[in-house]
Amino acid sequence: MKKICFIVAIPFTAEAFLYKHMKCLSERYEVHLVANFPSEEKQKMFRDAGVTCHWAPIQRQISLWADLKAVFALRKIFREEKFQSVHSVTPKAGLLTSIAGWIANAPSGLIFQTVGLGIFFAFAPHIAGWLLEKVTDLTLGLLDFLLA
Repeated sequence: MKKICFIVAIPFTAEAFLYKHMKCLSERYEVHLVANFPSEEKQKMFRDAGVTCHWAPIQRQISLWADLKAVFALRKIFREEKFQSVHSVTPKAGLLTSIAGWIANAPSGLIFQTVGLGIFFAFAPHIAGWLLEKVTDLTLGLLDFLLA
């Protein structure tokens, strides 16, 4: 089964914006979520939806030591899991994911970044919900094509 990975700094981002999409994708793909989970309880909701959870020490604030630890944790996960597609959703996760992917020699085009949409979801929830439904349909079609 093809593997898709989502990477966020904090699990709340995935809970608020990605949960339904990951649940839908888990019916057709092996879906993974990487975040700085504060406890096993936060992982339970995602695991119940068929999502494999990985912990990485991604901190939202800038800290060279913590960021290096996060990069090497991500690199280890990339090398072990060999994902076909990686999606980073928050700015800090995107930066660390890109560096870890480069260090892990991830294939070009494997990593996708989506940042800066939170304000849209906050101020236009009805439009955003409709748009996300359409994007999810399009994404599933594209994933089938790209991962075939």
